[in-house]
Amino acid sequence: MSGLKILSPKGAIVPTGTWSASLTTSTTIYGGFRPHLGPLVGLRHVVFPSVSLQYSPEFPNLTFVDGNGIRQNRFQGFSGIGISGFKNARMAFSLDQRLQAKLKG
Repeated sequence: MSGLKILSPKGAIVPTGTWSASLTTSTTIYGGFRPHLGPLVGLRHVVFPSVSLQYSPEFPNLTFVDGNGIRQNRFQGFSGIGISGFKNARMAFSLDQRLQAKLKG
């Protein structure tokens, strides 16, 4: 949690903070069989599934409504670094796989 001090339009200090949470899990699944085709004596299929969740709640003190009625972040980010007052929730799924072969040797 990071603590920030924000000035309100009247110049008063408004204390605020941010937090976010993330969770990632993955596993490895193996499957194999022995086809005995020529020099091929075994095949193994390896699967790597992964799931990732990220969440950050809304922080109203870090946003403002501009003259057009659009809610904006109070602070501009730079070089990929920034603080957002908007709610953010993401979920990602990835799947990697390999097919491995064993030959007579």
